[in-house]
Amino acid sequence: WPLYDYRRTGPRGDHPAPFGLPVIKGRLAPSTRVLVCVEQGLGDVVMMLRFLRLLARQGVRIILQRPSAFRRLLTHVPGVESLLDDEMPAPDVDGVLLCMSLPSLFVGNDQHVSGDVHYLHLVPALAAKWETRLAGAKGPRVGFVWAGNPNYALDRDRFVGLPAMLTLMSLMDLVPVCLHVGPGRRDPATSSWPPNAIDSGAEVTDTADAPTFESADDFLHKARATLALSGFRS
Repeated sequence: WPLYDYRRTGPRGDHPAPFGLPVIKGRLAPSTRVLVCVEQGLGDVVMMLRFLRLLARQGVRIILQRPSAFRRLLTHVPGVESLLDDEMPAPDVDGVLLCMSLPSLFVGNDQHVSGDVHYLHLVPALAAKWETRLAGAKGPRVGFVWAGNPNYALDRDRFVGLPAMLTLMSLMDLVPVCLHVGPGRRDPATSSWPPNAIDSGAEVTDTADAPTFESADDFLHKARATLALSGFRS
């Protein structure tokens, strides 16, 4: 993990700290007030949030940057003193800690501290909404997502695309639940969905709609481990 900090200074160093605040390195002293900033993908952020409670137990006071996609989901994060939304001014802190550097504070070469799990919680009303939405499915409900961020150069290495997914969607007794949002919904192959497919992606507004994953019996997507770790699935 210490070597991973090279991402900020190497040829691809594109993680400037917001507000011109200094980046804190190494262990933080108790009572340090720090702004934890998000970076990389939303799934990466979700994984890193599990370390915040460990950091708070050391007496560190945490302000967490909250992207708009997390506005409803991150209403309460264990260990976080307050949240910084996009339109807010610079907070009064001692410095910035980039979220992808959090593991380096707890993970050594000969050990791994996973952090507390079940650190995110579903909104009960949304969970009930999605359970009702998918209740009429006859058979195993399996969620599908077939593309990621089209602006990410390696996105094609992470996803197989919708045509390949259609083969799996057509398996006998399976109810495909299409969870995809964003540009991938414009794939011409969407016209070939099985007739029993449930298109819930059009109803997903942000990450707070994660109950759609909980309501499905299973799902095919690289973020499955992330959701399981955060507590969406147990």
